[in-house]
Amino acid sequence: MGSLTLRYKAEDQWHGEVLATVASEGFGGTASAWFNESDLAAFANRMSEYPLSEPPLSLASGYVSRGGDLEHHLSVVILPHDPVGNIRVVVELAPPPRGYDDLGTYSTVRTWFAVTYTDLERFQRALHRMLKGEADEASLTDGG
Repeated sequence: MGSLTLRYKAEDQWHGEVLATVASEGFGGTASAWFNESDLAAFANRMSEYPLSEPPLSLASGYVSRGGDLEHHLSVVILPHDPVGNIRVVVELAPPPRGYDDLGTYSTVRTWFAVTYTDLERFQRALHRMLKGEADEASLTDGG
């Protein structure tokens, strides 16, 4: 069983922090990143596509590294999984850089699970409620 739960804490009317928790086949993790609210709404709006079109739905944010590259600390990609209409949800989580107190440890989570269009539709409605402040979180779970 796989699940992804997003919580949104608005900083102002334009952006806020998303806390993501994922669990799938014994693997799991939690991470957060900052997003524009309009990007979150656009991500949710694309979930009504049937069938899902290219490019895959994706939501990613993180920090710019010292080398100028974007390090994703929260990434969700939703794409077709198989010919019978299942959908793959790929989630990658990583911690932000800790700075000079870094002891050389670093953990990441990358996992995926399959859902249906019905599951995705439920998640879309939950995301819209969350962004309107009508719900604390939005969850996507395989089978419900």
